Amino acid sequence: MESGLINGAVFIDLRKAFDMVDTDLLLRKLAVYRCDDLTLTWFKSYLQERDQCVCTLKEICHLRNLLCMVSPKEVFWDLYCMFIMFINDLPLYVNSNTDMYADDSTIHTSARTVEELNNKLTEDMTNVQAWCTNNNMVINDGETKAMMITASQRAATLNSNLRVEFNGVQLEYQH
Repeated sequence: MESGLINGAVFIDLRKAFDMVDTDLLLRKLAVYRCDDLTLTWFKSYLQERDQCVCTLKEICHLRNLLCMVSPKEVFWDLYCMFIMFINDLPLYVNSNTDMYADDSTIHTSARTVEELNNKLTEDMTNVQAWCTNNNMVINDGETKAMMITASQRAATLNSNLRVEFNGVQLEYQH
């Protein structure tokens, strides 16, 4: 803000991120991280070769094969770490700075004008969508928000709000 630039951020929410992890893709990513064959076999067994059974008093129990990771309420440290390895390549898709914490990500950048900031963040949201498509993830557009951050003196001179678009829709702007 000291250099007179306008800062913008998009707070990205991935819909059911832990549940949506494609375990085959995760295993391929673990191979890129140089896990050996024995380790990959163990991860495959841990992630894919599991059945789940849910019973109620009124229903007969049926075993069902788990297709994805467990929900966040049940995530153990090792599964959390595997999720981090899964999402770790997201910053490679964007030009903005990226901060990630669990399944929440923020992209942020600076520009001289609001229009330039809109263009940069809109382009990066297109790139984030490409990452999501490649990784079978879905952005929760109702929970993904944009924000402009600048000095109050500079904000008073701006005649435009941040208008970041994603999938043809303008993201909600937070003041």
